[in-house]
Amino acid sequence: MTIAEAKGTNGTKIASIANQPELQKHSHQQFDYEFGGPVGAFLTMTMLPIIVVVLDTFASKGKIDLTIFDNFIEKDEVCSMDGTCSASSSFSRNGMEQLICPNSHAPYCSDVLPNCMLGILAWFLFQVFLQKFLPAINVRGVLLKQQFPGQAKEKLSYRINGHLCFWVTLFTVALTSIVGKVTFTGEGLNKNVEYVLGGGTDWKIPLTILYDYYVELAVSTILLSVALSIVMYLKSFMGKSQKRLAEGGDSGNIIYDFFMGRELNPRTRHFDWKVFCELRPGLLGWMVLN
Repeated sequence: MTIAEAKGTNGTKIASIANQPELQKHSHQQFDYEFGGPVGAFLTMTMLPIIVVVLDTFASKGKIDLTIFDNFIEKDEVCSMDGTCSASSSFSRNGMEQLICPNSHAPYCSDVLPNCMLGILAWFLFQVFLQKFLPAINVRGVLLKQQFPGQAKEKLSYRINGHLCFWVTLFTVALTSIVGKVTFTGEGLNKNVEYVLGGGTDWKIPLTILYDYYVELAVSTILLSVALSIVMYLKSFMGKSQKRLAEGGDSGNIIYDFFMGRELNPRTRHFDWKVFCELRPGLLGWMVLN
């Protein structure tokens, strides 16, 4: 703590706090990076989704099939009027679709992915509904320290009902697999699957659909996660001018801060995005898959 001293009119010293390091933002030049810094963050964000999709594609085929990469390049032979021919190559959209939609026939990948995204979004909103409306106990978090002069120290409130949500989710999944129905037709799908809910009393949703379209669901989840991450990063600059920022996510480097998470407690009213996304959709989703 630095004390600035000044002489009063009566000759006495008046001490005042000039600055407090604990209330000041750290120097970005001295920032202690983790995960390999901005380069490591960039490689993690770009390479990890690719590795996940490739491994899932191998799993869906039941073997390590490196020939999937051969389809990315289309090779053509172009011949001129004098009879001379030359080889040319170009990027193949069909190759990309075969990687991210291995269970769908091109060009129907663009039809399958939106439906998978709707399924992931419905799952996410279902968990939001359970978290908000099922009975819960309200607990207070740790005391958040002051980052700016005039910023109040506070303890945030959290709704804790994860155990009840777990059992309600399990019951709902079991119920829909018994009394639900999805009509399976459509020329673009290997399994003749059409994502249209049927009616009547004799209908059920087979859980095997999660494995039949495991890669497509993984790709959809990655795309929606990236979109939500962008929204959360932009949100950290909006609203109050002095938001409480995460110490590890306020380096000043866009790539690194985006990777780490800039805002400490991103919230919409009392809904805590970080706590919810870290635990609810993913962990309960693993339970359903297993």
